[in-house]
Amino acid sequence: MEPIIILGQPRSGSSMTAGIFAAHGVWTGTCRPPTPLNAKGFFENVPMKKLIIATHKAVVRKGILAAKTPGFRANVLEAIKNDGYTEGPWLWKGSAMYWPAFFEFEPIFVVVNRPREQIFASTRKSKMLNPNETDAELYANIDYHQEQMDYLCTYKQAVRVNSYDVARGDFSSIERAITYAGLEYDEAVTTGFVDPGLWRHH
Repeated sequence: MEPIIILGQPRSGSSMTAGIFAAHGVWTGTCRPPTPLNAKGFFENVPMKKLIIATHKAVVRKGILAAKTPGFRANVLEAIKNDGYTEGPWLWKGSAMYWPAFFEFEPIFVVVNRPREQIFASTRKSKMLNPNETDAELYANIDYHQEQMDYLCTYKQAVRVNSYDVARGDFSSIERAITYAGLEYDEAVTTGFVDPGLWRHH
Protein backbone atom coordinates (compact mmCIF):
# COMPACT_ATOMS: atom_id res chain seq x y z
CA MET A 1 0.00 0.00 0.00
CA GLU A 2 1.28 3.48 -0.81
CA PRO A 3 2.22 5.63 2.20
CA ILE A 4 0.74 8.68 3.82
CA ILE A 5 3.64 11.14 4.04
CA ILE A 6 3.18 13.79 6.74
CA LEU A 7 5.56 16.68 6.22
CA GLY A 8 6.36 19.75 8.22
CA GLN A 9 9.29 21.13 10.13
CA PRO A 10 10.40 21.01 13.76
CA ARG A 11 7.86 22.60 16.12
CA SER A 12 5.15 22.81 13.45
CA GLY A 13 2.65 20.36 14.93
CA SER A 14 3.53 17.47 12.62
CA SER A 15 3.81 15.06 15.58
CA MET A 16 0.31 15.95 16.72
CA THR A 17 -0.95 15.48 13.17
CA ALA A 18 0.76 12.10 12.79
CA GLY A 19 -0.56 11.08 16.20
CA ILE A 20 -4.13 11.79 15.13
CA PHE A 21 -3.60 9.66 12.03
CA ALA A 22 -2.17 6.89 14.22
CA ALA A 23 -5.18 7.13 16.51
CA HIS A 24 -7.33 6.52 13.42
CA GLY A 25 -5.54 3.20 12.84
CA VAL A 26 -2.61 4.15 10.61
CA TRP A 27 0.51 2.05 11.20
CA THR A 28 3.57 3.91 12.52
CA GLY A 29 5.74 1.07 13.81
CA THR A 30 8.54 1.52 16.32
CA CYS A 31 8.67 5.23 17.04
CA ARG A 32 10.88 7.65 18.89
CA PRO A 33 9.61 7.72 22.48
CA PRO A 34 7.89 10.72 24.04
CA THR A 35 9.85 13.50 25.74
CA PRO A 36 8.71 16.52 27.75
CA LEU A 37 8.68 18.47 24.47
CA ASN A 38 6.38 15.94 22.77
CA ALA A 39 4.59 14.27 25.64
CA LYS A 40 2.34 12.16 23.41
CA GLY A 41 5.20 11.05 21.18
CA PHE A 42 6.92 12.01 17.96
CA PHE A 43 5.30 9.30 15.75
CA GLU A 44 8.61 9.16 13.92
CA ASN A 45 9.48 5.62 12.85
CA VAL A 46 12.99 4.80 14.10
CA PRO A 47 14.08 2.31 11.39
CA MET A 48 12.79 4.66 8.70
CA LYS A 49 14.61 7.61 10.28
CA LYS A 50 17.86 5.68 10.28
CA LEU A 51 17.33 4.61 6.68
CA ILE A 52 16.52 8.09 5.40
CA ILE A 53 19.52 9.63 7.17
CA ALA A 54 21.82 6.90 5.88
CA THR A 55 20.52 7.36 2.33
CA HIS A 56 19.93 11.10 2.13
CA LYS A 57 21.97 12.57 5.02
CA ALA A 58 20.68 15.22 7.42
CA VAL A 59 19.23 17.98 5.25
CA VAL A 60 16.60 19.42 7.58
CA ARG A 61 18.61 22.48 8.65
CA LYS A 62 20.58 22.96 5.45
CA GLY A 63 17.95 24.36 3.10
CA ILE A 64 18.53 21.61 0.55
CA LEU A 65 16.29 18.83 -0.70
CA ALA A 66 16.94 15.13 -0.43
CA ALA A 67 18.12 13.54 -3.67
CA LYS A 68 16.06 11.10 -5.69
CA THR A 69 17.85 7.83 -5.01
CA PRO A 70 16.81 4.76 -7.04
CA GLY A 71 16.11 1.74 -4.90
CA PHE A 72 14.90 3.71 -1.90
CA ARG A 73 11.38 2.28 -2.22
CA ALA A 74 12.60 -1.30 -1.89
CA ASN A 75 14.68 -0.39 1.14
CA VAL A 76 11.73 1.36 2.79
CA LEU A 77 9.41 -1.59 2.23
CA GLU A 78 12.00 -3.96 3.67
CA ALA A 79 12.50 -1.69 6.69
CA ILE A 80 8.83 -1.46 7.59
CA LYS A 81 8.31 -5.19 6.99
CA ASN A 82 11.15 -5.93 9.40
CA ASP A 83 9.50 -3.54 11.86
CA GLY A 84 6.28 -5.54 11.83
CA TYR A 85 4.20 -3.95 9.07
CA THR A 86 1.95 -6.40 7.25
CA GLU A 87 -0.89 -4.50 5.60
CA GLY A 88 -3.13 -1.47 5.74
CA PRO A 89 -2.46 2.28 5.80
CA TRP A 90 0.94 3.39 7.03
CA LEU A 91 2.69 6.71 7.40
CA TRP A 92 6.04 8.37 7.56
CA LYS A 93 6.41 11.70 9.32
CA GLY A 94 9.35 14.01 8.74
CA SER A 95 10.80 17.17 7.32
CA ALA A 96 9.39 18.61 4.11
CA MET A 97 12.96 18.70 2.79
CA TYR A 98 12.78 14.91 2.35
CA TRP A 99 9.76 14.75 0.06
CA PRO A 100 11.74 13.98 -3.16
CA ALA A 101 13.08 10.82 -1.52
CA PHE A 102 9.66 9.23 -2.08
CA PHE A 103 9.63 9.68 -5.86
CA GLU A 104 9.30 5.91 -6.39
CA PHE A 105 6.06 5.89 -4.39
CA GLU A 106 2.65 7.38 -5.13
CA PRO A 107 2.15 8.88 -1.68
CA ILE A 108 -0.62 10.89 -0.17
CA PHE A 109 1.13 14.07 0.96
CA VAL A 110 -0.12 15.85 4.06
CA VAL A 111 1.64 19.13 4.90
CA VAL A 112 1.43 20.70 8.33
CA ASN A 113 1.27 24.48 8.61
CA ARG A 114 1.76 26.59 11.71
CA PRO A 115 2.20 30.38 11.72
CA ARG A 116 5.79 31.41 11.03
CA GLU A 117 6.23 33.44 14.22
CA GLN A 118 4.91 30.57 16.35
CA ILE A 119 7.42 28.14 14.84
CA PHE A 120 10.21 30.62 15.49
CA ALA A 121 9.15 31.23 19.09
CA SER A 122 8.58 27.54 19.81
CA THR A 123 11.97 26.59 18.41
CA ARG A 124 13.69 29.20 20.55
CA LYS A 125 11.77 28.34 23.72
CA SER A 126 12.15 24.60 23.35
CA LYS A 127 15.93 24.84 22.76
CA MET A 128 15.38 21.74 20.66
CA LEU A 129 17.60 22.75 17.77
CA ASN A 130 21.01 24.31 17.28
CA PRO A 131 21.20 27.23 19.75
CA ASN A 132 23.93 28.81 17.61
CA GLU A 133 21.56 29.19 14.67
CA THR A 134 20.97 32.90 14.10
CA ASP A 135 17.49 34.36 13.85
CA ALA A 136 18.04 34.97 10.14
CA GLU A 137 19.12 31.37 9.60
CA LEU A 138 16.14 30.04 11.51
CA TYR A 139 13.68 32.19 9.57
CA ALA A 140 15.33 31.12 6.31
CA ASN A 141 14.91 27.48 7.28
CA ILE A 142 11.26 28.04 8.14
CA ASP A 143 10.78 29.65 4.74
CA TYR A 144 12.59 26.83 2.89
CA HIS A 145 10.16 24.35 4.41
CA GLN A 146 7.15 26.52 3.61
CA GLU A 147 8.22 26.86 -0.03
CA GLN A 148 8.39 23.09 -0.38
CA MET A 149 5.01 22.57 1.26
CA ASP A 150 3.44 25.20 -0.97
CA TYR A 151 4.97 23.46 -3.98
CA LEU A 152 3.50 20.12 -2.90
CA CYS A 153 0.06 21.66 -2.53
CA THR A 154 0.27 23.25 -5.97
CA TYR A 155 1.83 20.40 -7.94
CA LYS A 156 1.47 17.18 -5.91
CA GLN A 157 -2.11 17.49 -4.61
CA ALA A 158 -0.96 17.71 -1.00
CA VAL A 159 -3.58 18.50 1.61
CA ARG A 160 -2.88 21.01 4.39
CA VAL A 161 -3.42 20.62 8.11
CA ASN A 162 -3.49 23.85 10.12
CA SER A 163 -2.02 22.61 13.39
CA TYR A 164 -2.70 25.76 15.41
CA ASP A 165 -6.39 25.51 14.54
CA VAL A 166 -6.44 21.81 15.42
CA ALA A 167 -4.83 22.49 18.80
CA ARG A 168 -7.56 25.06 19.51
CA GLY A 169 -10.37 22.65 18.63
CA ASP A 170 -11.02 23.50 14.99
CA PHE A 171 -10.72 20.06 13.43
CA SER A 172 -11.85 20.93 9.91
CA SER A 173 -8.39 20.65 8.32
CA ILE A 174 -7.48 17.35 10.02
CA GLU A 175 -10.86 15.91 9.08
CA ARG A 176 -10.24 16.92 5.47
CA ALA A 177 -6.77 15.35 5.52
CA ILE A 178 -7.90 12.06 7.04
CA THR A 179 -10.79 11.78 4.61
CA TYR A 180 -8.46 12.67 1.72
CA ALA A 181 -6.23 9.78 2.77
CA GLY A 182 -9.16 7.39 2.37
CA LEU A 183 -9.77 6.90 6.09
CA GLU A 184 -12.98 7.20 8.08
CA TYR A 185 -12.80 10.28 10.26
CA ASP A 186 -13.88 9.98 13.90
CA GLU A 187 -14.11 13.28 15.77
CA ALA A 188 -14.20 11.50 19.12
CA VAL A 189 -10.82 9.94 18.34
CA THR A 190 -9.38 13.34 17.45
CA THR A 191 -10.84 14.97 20.56
CA GLY A 192 -9.42 12.18 22.69
CA PHE A 193 -5.93 12.67 21.27
CA VAL A 194 -5.58 16.45 21.12
CA ASP A 195 -4.48 18.05 24.39
CA PRO A 196 -4.49 21.87 24.13
CA GLY A 197 -2.43 22.01 27.31
CA LEU A 198 0.54 20.54 25.48
CA TRP A 199 0.51 23.36 22.94
CA ARG A 200 2.56 25.53 25.24
CA HIS A 201 5.65 26.49 23.23
CA HIS A 202 4.19 29.47 21.40
